Amino acid sequence: MDENRGEISSESNPDGRTVKTKVPEVEIHVFRKGEGPIKIFKACLGGWDQDRLELRAILKEFGFESVFKYDPASGRGDRIYFNPDNGKSLTSYSDGSVVFLDGDPKAGPDVQVEKQSGVSEIEETSKPTKKYVTTKVPEVEIHLFRQGKGPIDVFKSSLGGWDQDLLEVRDILDKYGFKSIFAFNPESGRSVPICFNPKNGRSILPYEDGAVIFIDGEPKTYN
Repeated sequence: MDENRGEISSESNPDGRTVKTKVPEVEIHVFRKGEGPIKIFKACLGGWDQDRLELRAILKEFGFESVFKYDPASGRGDRIYFNPDNGKSLTSYSDGSVVFLDGDPKAGPDVQVEKQSGVSEIEETSKPTKKYVTTKVPEVEIHLFRQGKGPIDVFKSSLGGWDQDLLEVRDILDKYGFKSIFAFNPESGRSVPICFNPKNGRSILPYEDGAVIFIDGEPKTYN
């Protein structure tokens, strides 16, 4: 999978000299349903900032349906998601880091995975038992007011966006018939507009998982 791993890429600068730069890479310890490691190897990082794992390539090579960030000591794992357009992980990784991955194999016929030694193999003839790992979606608790009165509703809202830290503003506007919403201080009555990206409807400013937010809404006016 990594024919070029460990290699040095070369670039020419304006004065014609060749400058060699090391390609960022990580050391991956691959487990299979908590057993292993079945293989240890180094993989180059990709993406615009060269900090993304080539996750689709790993899934394909090992016949996994999904992979998880794995803690061998506790046996716990959190699923690693990837961009379906380019196959790269949504999470970034540092050059030189060691990554433990646990794979959930696809259901199907016999599965053979070559170990790091290149001699022995793991062979499974029965259908694998699926493993489910629950990952918590970041969310905030919203206390919703209407023109300073309320709260008219208290609810939890999942955060979205690339880093899962943005408020789904447009959903709130549509559900409650507001034309705009504000970050609200019930004690002082003061408020600040919550701006959002018109393309995806999410807030410009990020929010922390578990935060409690007081929001005041300005209803739409109808002629």
